[in-house]
Amino acid sequence: MSPPRTVAFIQEWLPRYRLPFFNLLRDLLGTQRIELRLYYGQPVGAAAKRSDAAGLPWAHQVANTHLGPLVWQPVWRQAGRADLVIVEQANRLALNYLLLAARPARGPRVAFFGHGANLQGNPSSLRERWKRTLVRTPDWWFAYTDGAAGHVVSAGYPANRITVVQNAVDTSGLAEVDIPKRTGRCIYVGSLYESKRLPFLVDAADRIVTKIPQFELIVVGDGPLRSWLQNKAEIRHWLHQEGPSHGVSRDRLFASSELTLVPGSVGLVVVDSFAARAPLVTIDKALHGPEAEYLHDGVNGRVLAPESAGRYAEAVIQLLMDRALRDTLVDGCVSSSRKYTIETMAANFSSGIMAALAMRRLA
Repeated sequence: MSPPRTVAFIQEWLPRYRLPFFNLLRDLLGTQRIELRLYYGQPVGAAAKRSDAAGLPWAHQVANTHLGPLVWQPVWRQAGRADLVIVEQANRLALNYLLLAARPARGPRVAFFGHGANLQGNPSSLRERWKRTLVRTPDWWFAYTDGAAGHVVSAGYPANRITVVQNAVDTSGLAEVDIPKRTGRCIYVGSLYESKRLPFLVDAADRIVTKIPQFELIVVGDGPLRSWLQNKAEIRHWLHQEGPSHGVSRDRLFASSELTLVPGSVGLVVVDSFAARAPLVTIDKALHGPEAEYLHDGVNGRVLAPESAGRYAEAVIQLLMDRALRDTLVDGCVSSSRKYTIETMAANFSSGIMAALAMRRLA
């Protein structure tokens, strides 16, 4: 019997929300005699302030080295022994360049995992033009979403070497929470930084509470604006700053909320909003992550024109007061929660890995 094939998955750092995915992926690949080896470093800067770094007992933690704008991940030898190496699509990751250059000398196949483009960058900048060049270089692509795959194809990469994974998080904990919604309760979940438009959110919330006295806003997350938000909460009885929260306590807060309010950049929180039956309200063109494409205005949430905090507040007030309208969005959330699951993501990834291993080696 031939030895198991090996896949090296290299992450700059390992966020807590990725743990269930990697455990599922490891189990699925094991049934196909494919060994998953996960390597990860540590977050720095703003990422470290999110208080979201984690680890796994079977994975391998390494010490990244930061060389100006570049990050060196010391797993060159380990990656060289794998049949397939999956890396994050990022200009700053120096190891990626060496792995790509080593392929003609019988180095391992290389796959990118990412957005296909920097959705928050300047498309005309030198950095983004270089990223579009690199998009075409790996042997395989694991794209977060259909939209991300579209970015990769538009850069000239063949569609038959792309796996759309439908990026998701584990929502099983939310599905198990059976508690009633609390009238007027809304929740914000996410990092506390500028692109989330927290001042806009507080401004809108100040307006909402004048129309709905029982309104309260729960804020779950950490980041550079935590102290700013705490100062706002000290003079607003309806604003509750919970800080970073995980597991059952976070799930109970989410499940008891009627709406999810994130006027700034939206990412995987949209998947949580579906599972919590708490439709998400955001604004269009807010530097969203690729997962925002799961959100459809009037179907499973609201995507509003980027106008004023007053207009945002009006939309939230309408949803809190109109039960029938809110129930329509909740029905959409239920349907979407069945589509975007961690199990589907792991299955898609596993299928893509097997296809990448089976393909003819590129020059």
